[in-house]
Amino acid sequence: MTTCTNQRQTRLALLDSQRRVLERIASGAPLCEILETLVRLIEEQADGMRCAVLLADTAQERLRFAAAPHIPDDYQAGIDPFLRIAPNMGSCGTAAFLRKPVYTKDTGADALWADCRDIAVRNGLRAIWSTPVISDDNAVLGTFAMYYSEPRLPSPDHIHLIDMATQMARVAIEAKRGEDASRQLAQELQGLSRRLVELQEAERKELGRELHDRVGQNLTALNINLGILKGLVCSHDRAEAGSRLADSAALVKATVRAIENVVSDLRPPMLEDFGLMAALHWYAKEFSLRTGLAVSVGGKEPSARIPADIEIALYRIVQEALNNVAKHAHATTVAIALRRSRSEYEMSVTDDGVGFRTAGLGVQSSRPGLGMVTMRERAQAVGGRFEVMALPGSGTRLTVRVPV
Repeated sequence: MTTCTNQRQTRLALLDSQRRVLERIASGAPLCEILETLVRLIEEQADGMRCAVLLADTAQERLRFAAAPHIPDDYQAGIDPFLRIAPNMGSCGTAAFLRKPVYTKDTGADALWADCRDIAVRNGLRAIWSTPVISDDNAVLGTFAMYYSEPRLPSPDHIHLIDMATQMARVAIEAKRGEDASRQLAQELQGLSRRLVELQEAERKELGRELHDRVGQNLTALNINLGILKGLVCSHDRAEAGSRLADSAALVKATVRAIENVVSDLRPPMLEDFGLMAALHWYAKEFSLRTGLAVSVGGKEPSARIPADIEIALYRIVQEALNNVAKHAHATTVAIALRRSRSEYEMSVTDDGVGFRTAGLGVQSSRPGLGMVTMRERAQAVGGRFEVMALPGSGTRLTVRVPV
């Protein structure tokens, strides 16, 4: 009866240890902190036992101590040259090399410790058992080691304990590896997105310059020539030719205006010359004339000029937001607001339309529209946060916050 009770208490203690380690993993704790928690919990399960977790380097050549709260510093420093993943490298190096457990009964006599037995013996570490931690892709992540001060081999309970500890160590290490890989990828993609935005803006700027310098000037010269020809033709009473020339001149003027609008979209001169607030006022006026929406702009230009990459990002977000409102929201008014606090720039676009659930603009949708994705990526490319929320009753507010 007593034996069954003890076994049940041991199982409960192990389950509790697993739960506590998993909680540390789920909370995003640093790997060294998770592994130290694991080591301490395993040490509580057997009297006189000390534990450690060693991690392998990326080249799969060496090990290093990652969590060893009760292993003497002298031992850790002295054994370091022998922590190679190779045969006859003590218990841990050999276990990692063989990819199977190595149970050293007595470091003072075992051949695996021939070159470093003095380090273990003088620190009172006679029995050292090590099990390799192997990843799902068959890489050696490290080892889990148990130490006793007297020579001995592991009992079945010890083996069960070290197997559980090794499994938990694998879960913790791979979880953190996944987080690191994902973070490196929340960073490479962000850098790529920023680079694409920069290239896009550079191409727009160059195209705008080309349209202005070549096509615009050519059309202006053509319009002048048409005016001269009209005067010459009309002086000879050629009414039909004069009418066609006049029509051609009107088409040239309309084309010039259209190109000027395209150039302004590609390379907004207001933004380059006078800053974001002036450009927003100008664009809001032009947009209102074109669509009939009443667009207002609130706020004032910050005392210090906003960095160029942030200015163009916020300006493009406003362009995309207003286009989305005109296409989907069935709104009558739109309000743009810009402000700066000590820590960030904040810009919002608020409309009185049907709301994003109906308009198809919502972030809650499983497949957000391309415009929404583009705006979010532009905000993230300059380190900002992008939010969209439905307003009570109707309407939508889009907010972008970018650190100063």
